[in-house]
Amino acid sequence: MDKTGLKRAVARLFTTEKIYKSDKFGYWGTMDNKFKQRIGDYNSVYTDASSHALSTEAYRNERGKEAGEALLKKIEAGEVKMKAGETVKMVSHSQGGAYAAGMAEVLVNAGYKVEVSYNIAPKQPGDIENSDKVGRIVQYSSPSDFIAHQSNMPGADEIRNDVVPKSEQGVTTGGGHTTDIYQDNKSTDANKDKSGIFAIPAGKPGAVEPKKDNPQ
Repeated sequence: MDKTGLKRAVARLFTTEKIYKSDKFGYWGTMDNKFKQRIGDYNSVYTDASSHALSTEAYRNERGKEAGEALLKKIEAGEVKMKAGETVKMVSHSQGGAYAAGMAEVLVNAGYKVEVSYNIAPKQPGDIENSDKVGRIVQYSSPSDFIAHQSNMPGADEIRNDVVPKSEQGVTTGGGHTTDIYQDNKSTDANKDKSGIFAIPAGKPGAVEPKKDNPQ
């Protein structure tokens, strides 16, 4: 427990993680905008969760906690504005899964509500410990993804392991791990159902849903 906030203040002082107002490195392509449109929330920030190839879940989680402290610092300084009652909606990919879990833990412990966490192809998902205070945790995986080991994430409320059909194996780019593979089915076969993230119907497990908050 950190009742005085002293530990958070110290962590905030020494963190090296950065928070950006835009997709500075062009990582998300058009996918971030699709999430924002579906959710209906454009008050967005970005951070770089990439780590070295042999990094552990625990290492990335700690970096995420630092990023959470960096975000709190910007909120308190007025550099990032949140209205009363506004919730946090998180989207992560690959190494960002553990990172997002660390961020969420810091934010909920500071009194912010994390409404949903969408995790796309999280690396080492079986090791990720998500806060039980996160409202909704979604994991997307694919049998076509040859890079991320797609075991189930403990504590996930919804797990979609069928985002790209098995018949697509061997023809996807980036080992089936890139974000564009997950947002759109690349098949040209008209008889195949689309299975990208944004093809999941509203109300079904894994659907990207409109925000529930109503900030004042």
